[in-house]
Amino acid sequence: MTIPELKKPKVYCQLSALTPANLPANTDGGMNRGIYSAAASMLGSQHQLDMLANNLANVSTTGYKRDELAFGETLVREMRAAGGEGRSLGTMSLGTASETGYTSFDPGSPMATGSPYDFAIQDSKGLFAVQTPNGVRYTRNGSFELSADGVLLTHDKFPVLDENQNPIQIPIGEMIVQPDGNIVVDGKPVGKLAVFEGQFTKAGENMYSATNVASFEPDSILWKSVESSNVNSVEAMVEMVQLQRRFDLAQRSITQQDELTQRLIQSVNQ
Repeated sequence: MTIPELKKPKVYCQLSALTPANLPANTDGGMNRGIYSAAASMLGSQHQLDMLANNLANVSTTGYKRDELAFGETLVREMRAAGGEGRSLGTMSLGTASETGYTSFDPGSPMATGSPYDFAIQDSKGLFAVQTPNGVRYTRNGSFELSADGVLLTHDKFPVLDENQNPIQIPIGEMIVQPDGNIVVDGKPVGKLAVFEGQFTKAGENMYSATNVASFEPDSILWKSVESSNVNSVEAMVEMVQLQRRFDLAQRSITQQDELTQRLIQSVNQ
């Protein structure tokens, strides 16, 4: 986004990639600068609170990966003396805002279930591949089931795929799953539970879409277990309390600056 050059006083302005506060370019007027900064802080806190609430709602979702936010300065000005014509006095920021969201793929804790169709990836990288009506999707939720005709499925009845992205067929017999994902029934290999690596984007329902996908060998695949969510509920709740305090302080700052502006106006009128 390009900001047009201002009339006097001359100020150089540059906006970051995301400015949810839509701060105007001509916010040079005294007290207003503090109000804009506090408002930007409140908006950033609100975005972060929404993200934390979604993370907490999925604290018990198998294989869920928490979302996080990156913050940056919303508006940076180069301040100059003599009405914009003199020497540089440095820069001034009008606050921070959430620039982009991302997913933390830190591994969750494994939980033993005893089910022969539950699997947990023991690595911070890699997801299972699943065939859905919207195409191939990927998930860390390794809680599967077997269909009547022996196809390994998710609980939503989507086929789980092997390294060639074909459905995995498991015949009746004594099954063993090796740490590398190979499935052995009655001593014979019948398929491999594949893991893929790539650039993943959340697509809803604990699924991910992906680009630049390639087969990946994790440290191991834990059989008869699932991976828990990587959301720490205690840390998230503490962060929510801190956000609430930050929001209240910014709101109080706006109120105080508005009162100071009113007093200034009254003093000028008198």
